[in-house]
Amino acid sequence: MTSRFLLLVVCVVLALPVAGAQADQGVLKDARGDARPAWDLTRLVADNGLRKLRIEVHYRGRLRPKYGLGLLTNVKIDLGYPAEDTYDGDFTVDMLRGSSDPHVPNRFDLVRSVNYHVVRCPGLQLRVRYGQGLLEFVIPQRCFGSLSGPARLSAYTYTPRGPSDKADYIDYWGPWVDQG
Repeated sequence: MTSRFLLLVVCVVLALPVAGAQADQGVLKDARGDARPAWDLTRLVADNGLRKLRIEVHYRGRLRPKYGLGLLTNVKIDLGYPAEDTYDGDFTVDMLRGSSDPHVPNRFDLVRSVNYHVVRCPGLQLRVRYGQGLLEFVIPQRCFGSLSGPARLSAYTYTPRGPSDKADYIDYWGPWVDQG
């Protein structure tokens, strides 16, 4: 009986760090129907883990950058602490797909907002699910340097070529999402 109890205690203690390694998640919702379906942002999700920040951008309907209008999406990332009183946006994830200009290539960049410098960091990932209306960005925490920590997001998307009803903005900052 004593050895079983000791084994149970050891298993519980070993499992604690694994439970603490899960990412903290924050969800920011936007009104549906305030833009055309392929550009209508509905939800922004941040999973702020110890090793990576995963961001999901959800759209109403399918993504349609192939119609010659393109799809440009920017997610602003504010890193710091909830006590920070400025809404500055330390980094921006910049993604362009399907531009109608053949001289403009598809792009996916992490940009430092202070000097608009593109951060070259191995491990950046972009997954585009056109049929599901979903973009997923994965950014290693090391890309943020000493700023890695709690995060909050804001986003906008639009067509680089086309009418203004093919754009949507989440102008406000989402909740702080602790790292961990």
